[in-house]
Amino acid sequence: MSAEQPGKAGASETVVSRFGPGSQFRHPSQFFATAFRSLRASLPLARRLFVRDIRARYRLSVLGFAWIVLPAIAQTAVWLFLNESQVINSGPTAIPLPLYILLGTLLWQGFADALIAPGTQLTNAGQMLSKVSFPAESLLLAGLADAAVNTVARLVIAVPVLIYYGVSPGWGLLLAPVGLASLLVLGFAIGVALAPFGMLYHDIGRLLTVATGFWLLVTPVAYTVSGSGLGRFLVYLNPVSPPLLTTRSWLSGGAIVPGPLMLMVMAASIVLLAAGWILFRLSIPHLVDRVGT
Repeated sequence: MSAEQPGKAGASETVVSRFGPGSQFRHPSQFFATAFRSLRASLPLARRLFVRDIRARYRLSVLGFAWIVLPAIAQTAVWLFLNESQVINSGPTAIPLPLYILLGTLLWQGFADALIAPGTQLTNAGQMLSKVSFPAESLLLAGLADAAVNTVARLVIAVPVLIYYGVSPGWGLLLAPVGLASLLVLGFAIGVALAPFGMLYHDIGRLLTVATGFWLLVTPVAYTVSGSGLGRFLVYLNPVSPPLLTTRSWLSGGAIVPGPLMLMVMAASIVLLAAGWILFRLSIPHLVDRVGT
């Protein structure tokens, strides 16, 4: 692979990459230089794609932006109903149960949005990628921005609930953005790693939809971790559990110091994101050619 140096036309920057036979990773320094130029050049386009997607999604909707928070409210209501009906038992919680479930649901949906965003963006834009030359990273960044903005917007509805129950986040509120970022990066890293396969085989997207339903059940969104056996093992093995529990604790005035599992998940997410990005850069020319034909 060879790449031209970026040229400037007015205030815009153009990145031109030529892909040839052989491994792009044959010259790592050139590979990473081109990759970072493409990433930098994709930022303005990612912002425009994000705005376009938001406008298109709610243009013909009666409730409009209310759909950002309505699913979380409905899911919280279902969990509470199941608890009241004694179908499930959430166990003892350090904060009122409705607040505990609401915060867990909001955080989980942020992770789930970041998880499916890369695959959805690339699948929807497959034909456009094969016909128009532009940095493909802009699609990934637009999806991440969408997930992040939606997560922050949903958390706004938790403010009156915190006030109603008299729960103060305290100093943990300063760390909450770190927890939110860790959940988003974790979901986004897994999504980026799976996205190239999802462009080739749409079964990946369908399997991911099914998997997230099971994943939700083994994530302590609406219950505390207790007991023993396989269920407890799966909850602790679940990489979403540490950042979700820690971030919920920060938002509800719990312990401030993160546990070792939280730090391990954060480090692993960064490594996975870097590896997924490299895989994406290596595979995108072949994927575009495959989709185009």
